[in-house]
Amino acid sequence: MNAIAAETRKALSHAPVVWAMLCGVVLPVLLAAHNAAGIRTDLAAGIPDADPTGIGTTELMLAAAAAAVIGVVVVGSEFVAMPNELGGGRQATTTALATPSRLRCLGAKLLVTTVLLVVMAGIVAVATLLSAHALLGAYAPELDATSWWQAAAGAAYVVSYGLLGFAVTALLGNGLVPLIYLVANQTVISVGYLLTLRWSWAWYLPDTSVMALMRTPPDPGQPGAAVAFATAVAWLVVLFGAAAVVTARREP
Repeated sequence: MNAIAAETRKALSHAPVVWAMLCGVVLPVLLAAHNAAGIRTDLAAGIPDADPTGIGTTELMLAAAAAAVIGVVVVGSEFVAMPNELGGGRQATTTALATPSRLRCLGAKLLVTTVLLVVMAGIVAVATLLSAHALLGAYAPELDATSWWQAAAGAAYVVSYGLLGFAVTALLGNGLVPLIYLVANQTVISVGYLLTLRWSWAWYLPDTSVMALMRTPPDPGQPGAAVAFATAVAWLVVLFGAAAVVTARREP
């Protein structure tokens, strides 16, 4: 419990984590409202190509980018060198003195990160869906079981993507490369998705399997939600297992 409390305080003391949580909720909701208002205007004008499908869920890509920041920063901050006026070294050294068991420390970080991601993902998935539904007005599809299932799949997508960032950072012992790749993957261009356009096996990569959880309508060769979820979980188990082995042997 002491390790969990310490990791909670440590995580919430990082400004990037707090800002990522705020942006991960606010920006997707604003984008969903903007997109829904635009689609409503087009539908009212009789534009045939206007389609409200996906409004309220596709915006969660921004939340996934924020989740990646949270996952990377929580564990990656351990490997950042501290200023000389604070004694130099890395935070990992201080953490090792306070919590000698590295696996216990990693487990505490994982638990705290998961809770933060679940809270953020749950809020943003519901808020984005309701925001889009309200702005679409009379053109909004009915909020049925399918809509809520898509929201749940979107929340799982956000959480899984954040945990992917955590696992890769813990494995590499460096957060810069995972941070750049995972954030760019959601906001600029997805290398994994480009591969899926040519090879269907690319849907089973770590990042694309997570993406397939909520991509509707599905692309050709894309696995169903159940297969995508199982694939994403399998990748996370493998990566966390490898990270645990490396962490146990890594010099503090």
